[in-house]
Amino acid sequence: MEKIYNILSKLTEKILGRTFAKELVLLFIAINIVNFSNYIYNLIMARMLGPAEFSLFASLISIFIILSSLISTIQTVTTKYVSNYFAEKDYKSVSNFFFNSIKKITLICLIFFILFILASKQISLFLNTVSPIPVIVLGSMVIISIFVSISRGILQGLQNFFHLSLNLIIDAILRLVIGILLVYLGFKNSGAIGSSSISGFIAILISFIPLSFIFKNRNNKQDINFFEVYKYSIPVLISLICFTLLISFDLVLVKHFFNELVAGQYSAAATMGKIVIFIPGAIGLVMFPKVAEYHKKNLNSIDILKKSLFITLILCGVVTICYFLFPNFLIRIMFGKVYENSAYLIKFFGIAMTFFALNNILILYNLSIEKFKFIFPTIFFTILQIIFIYFFHSSLIQVILVLLFNSLVLFAVNLISTLVS
Repeated sequence: MEKIYNILSKLTEKILGRTFAKELVLLFIAINIVNFSNYIYNLIMARMLGPAEFSLFASLISIFIILSSLISTIQTVTTKYVSNYFAEKDYKSVSNFFFNSIKKITLICLIFFILFILASKQISLFLNTVSPIPVIVLGSMVIISIFVSISRGILQGLQNFFHLSLNLIIDAILRLVIGILLVYLGFKNSGAIGSSSISGFIAILISFIPLSFIFKNRNNKQDINFFEVYKYSIPVLISLICFTLLISFDLVLVKHFFNELVAGQYSAAATMGKIVIFIPGAIGLVMFPKVAEYHKKNLNSIDILKKSLFITLILCGVVTICYFLFPNFLIRIMFGKVYENSAYLIKFFGIAMTFFALNNILILYNLSIEKFKFIFPTIFFTILQIIFIYFFHSSLIQVILVLLFNSLVLFAVNLISTLVS
């Protein structure tokens, strides 16, 4: 692992510069260990659950991804403000921000979980499943993930990428082991989803090791201006909701409009497609706090954006090329022969997710410098995509072509908006 880290560091230093490269390589390795663990998990779940149950699992995960816009908002806002405090070496404010956030979010989580339980039966009926238990378990997963996002947001804002990476890896491995065990014991989708709640809780406890200083530096007399925090949270929440809908809501619609077998095959292809968008995930995590710090210090950060887009395009492009060359082989290896009929879709998913990944970099960059012109076109194209899929879904290829067209046009619009602002 150390040799791989050193080799990648030297290569990326030549392109990105020393400061940006080492953190990026560290988090890149960690996130792709997490991604590998998650895709092994999806592979095992697909085989253990079968197409019908796996389509429900994929739909529940898609709902989580949509709800995780709230989670991502909390982590993004936490990272932004902690980055500002970090730029000024103000660790007392970091501590106060943590405790005030926990107090405010606990009540919100309690209300959310009650509402989620009340709505669980209706969600189950929409997904064509009988038991609401997996949906309720999904609610607990969301709650735990919200608290995880605060601790990880602080680690990210402090640019403590080593402990952030370690926390992500431990969480993913525990989820894999616990999930397999629970499904083997007969808990099916409740076990497959519930494993994330258990592993997430353990991840929270582990995060307190590098963040022990927050218990020592608290200043009860110092107040955090949460009006400004809430004000900044609104555009963050809107943009992240739109992005999660863009990359996930197609699965929910396919589950609703198509039979279980076809929906399961689409879910397998979509899971392959998500590889493209998640592989460069480390780039946004490293870029965001650095650009926020540059912005706080009134430094120009456009060079960081260009490098981030370039590396994202290279990484996504390599995976997409593989999808064009070996679609049947990759589907068969990942999911088995029963899913091979969906192999023709993955090359189109690769292109669409490449442009969505590039869009994600633009969104994070604009949020870090507090410029929000990109939000209106993002909202428009999100609504447009949902409407198009709702009315035009005669085949799976028609659905994926809607994603491809939408991702390309949205990237062009947001790139022009970012560069001319």
